Amino acid sequence: MATGGSQGRFLAGMLCISIAPACGAERESGGGEALGGDGAVEQPEPSSEDGEDDPSQPPADAGEGPESGPPLPVDGGGVDGTGEMPLRVRVPSGTLVTVAADDDVSTSTHIVGDPVVARVVRDVVDPEGAVLLPAGVLLLGRVAASSSSGGPGERPVLDVYFETLSAPGYEVPIEGEVVSRMLMLDPVLERARGSVSGSSGSVAEVPGFIPAGSPIVVQTRAPFVVPAVDDEADAASEEGTEAPRLH
Repeated sequence: MATGGSQGRFLAGMLCISIAPACGAERESGGGEALGGDGAVEQPEPSSEDGEDDPSQPPADAGEGPESGPPLPVDGGGVDGTGEMPLRVRVPSGTLVTVAADDDVSTSTHIVGDPVVARVVRDVVDPEGAVLLPAGVLLLGRVAASSSSGGPGERPVLDVYFETLSAPGYEVPIEGEVVSRMLMLDPVLERARGSVSGSSGSVAEVPGFIPAGSPIVVQTRAPFVVPAVDDEADAASEEGTEAPRLH
């Protein structure tokens, strides 16, 4: 029994001696790399000390975070949101504007302070031909003086002063003095006064009036600024298809 046990230990020792060089060779061929539990070689982690990014990895800022995405739209800041302010033109002092009232303006119906509305009947242009005020815009004014004719040979007084230019979308204060207008005496009352002028009857007053549609020439006493005329609308107006508009 003792001899069998000694032989077993001898054979086990020889087996360890025979396989030990192979195990050492395998460790030397690994170049010092650690082995995993299953014998696979673990690759070392890439070093970031060389400053080069791994091309297989996405850049750090490639993902869409809360601040990524398309740029936000920017408000242009203009009146119409395009970033461009509407063009404006200056109407100089001394400009003549021809207008006409839609209704008669009479000393018998209009007293001082009553409103008067007149419409521009033709384009107002600058020396180069550019339109400053298109036909169709309104001048708003008030009666400044009103008195009928008190007797034969006495002229009535009817003065109007314009203070506002009104167009679709805006109004501009102006100073406009009437320098020319047609002022007529009421023909019926004028004849009636003539028939009684030689009698003992009292002489009736005869009102004067500016006929509807008759030209009234207004001269500006101070400059003012208005939006430029829309070129396309102005061209359409010349063709008779549409009234001109302002920006």
